[in-house]
Amino acid sequence: MPARGFFAGGTADPAFDNACTQQRRARAGILATQLGCTPNQIALAYLRAHAFPVIPILGTLNLDHLRDGMDAVNITITAAHAAWLRDGGAL
Repeated sequence: MPARGFFAGGTADPAFDNACTQQRRARAGILATQLGCTPNQIALAYLRAHAFPVIPILGTLNLDHLRDGMDAVNITITAAHAAWLRDGGAL
């Protein structure tokens, strides 16, 4: 299911926008501040951090959004980060 810019501050499809995803977006914002990147980059790096192959597809007509997404390759999400982003609790 596409996030449609949800982690970049966009409005999500109602099927995607719920209390759980809103909390995850807030955690992505906190971690982005700590790592010096954007919440969108955290979301993309989180997808790439899975043990199984996940290939996020960027769909944008905005060059700045494309650059932001491509820079996610430089973000390292640890197992502890991934668990916290997914479930909350202590980081």
